[in-house]
Amino acid sequence: MLRVKSVRMRCAFRYLFCVFVLILTFISIHLAFISDRYVGVFHNSIQDVFHLKQAHDKHSSRQKLSNLISLSTKIKRYERFSASALTWEQYQNDPSAITGNDLIDKYGRGDPGLPGENGTGVVFQGEERSEAERLIQKYNVNVYASDRIPLNRMVPDARFKGCRGIPYATELPTASIIIPFFDEWPSILLRTLYSLVNRTPRKLLHEIILVDDGSLMPELGKQLDDYLVTHFPQGLVRIIRVPERQGLIQARLMGYRNSTGDVIIFFDSHMEVNIDWLQPLLTEVKADRRTVAMGSLDYIQLDTMEYKFYKDYMTRYGFDWRLVFFETFFRADQVGPRPESTRPGTVMVGAAYAIDRKYFGEMGTYDEGMRVWGGENLEMAWRIWLCGGRLVHAPCSHIGHVARSQPYTFPGGREAVEQYNYKRAVEVWMEDEHKELIYNTFPHMKVAETQPNPTHPS
Repeated sequence: MLRVKSVRMRCAFRYLFCVFVLILTFISIHLAFISDRYVGVFHNSIQDVFHLKQAHDKHSSRQKLSNLISLSTKIKRYERFSASALTWEQYQNDPSAITGNDLIDKYGRGDPGLPGENGTGVVFQGEERSEAERLIQKYNVNVYASDRIPLNRMVPDARFKGCRGIPYATELPTASIIIPFFDEWPSILLRTLYSLVNRTPRKLLHEIILVDDGSLMPELGKQLDDYLVTHFPQGLVRIIRVPERQGLIQARLMGYRNSTGDVIIFFDSHMEVNIDWLQPLLTEVKADRRTVAMGSLDYIQLDTMEYKFYKDYMTRYGFDWRLVFFETFFRADQVGPRPESTRPGTVMVGAAYAIDRKYFGEMGTYDEGMRVWGGENLEMAWRIWLCGGRLVHAPCSHIGHVARSQPYTFPGGREAVEQYNYKRAVEVWMEDEHKELIYNTFPHMKVAETQPNPTHPS
């Protein structure tokens, strides 16, 4: 009898021991998954969400993104993300400081074979391809691909070879990055933020200001607020919300009025900065505060999210008397002694240029009477020329940009709004002989009415 009891006790002990080992193994694997499986914990949540079958939801990717952001905020319970306990000033002043967010702290140590890593594109087949194409039609960009790509992915070095050895001054102005957005897809917006944090020197990045121009997507409301609070150091990313949509020009101005850095840089919400992108811009502004320095835009393909650039080539911008903005090349006499030398600019794109914050105010900022979108880039270039400024291209500053159709609605139609804005710029900055060149192309623009320009410097 005693022998039987002894055998039973040994079996029970072995059973309990096996259960205990299994529990420890499960916990270890789970913790490893949370902390070390991949530098982008958020990205793993993406993979999980994307494999959920939601056949009843015609817009399942939208729901998945909502679930994704909710999942990412719940990671805080594991105390892996404690960025909110650290201020941006503390992070700037302590080179050894970590944020607690692996997407920042372990940047560059992820799996290079992940989809989209190092700027590669994502191509789908079968049903996934059909879903991706449907969503491209809806959102003008492949959000299906974006959700598969790490939020903190690395990108290829797009600079001229001579840029890589340039020593920049240790004391440069600080920069406020202003990013207006309207219904930007969450993973694209967040990838813009992570590229800025991971590829910008801490000392130079003063703040990032997001201006929500009346977005309607619920994921960009409280869920985005919670994500920013729990994943970035305090004081780095601020969000300003406009209750009613004002348009790009007014949203940029709102960001400018709330900025405090030495230099302001306007961004779109679908960009990824390249290596050492900021120092070349700030170097030009420091040398002459009336210099407006433009980065070189690379291409993020809207259908695959591939980061694409043309090696050893740089685009110059121009316009004609039809006020058509176009890309062209630099003449040999504009290149300078080396490919990486600063080049003269004629006109600018709307984003990715650096300007001294006080000088921007002295010039009168943007024309506040312009509507929605269009023409502000031409008007700003003319304003710089005629207010004693200088516009330049900085070849060593590269920034990826998703070129896609505008998400704005234009009361009265896009052409009417653009020509309204163009006429405001033409009447303020051009002499009569040059006005006629414009009005010969657009006779109806000549008789169109505009409101007085409230920001024309006196």
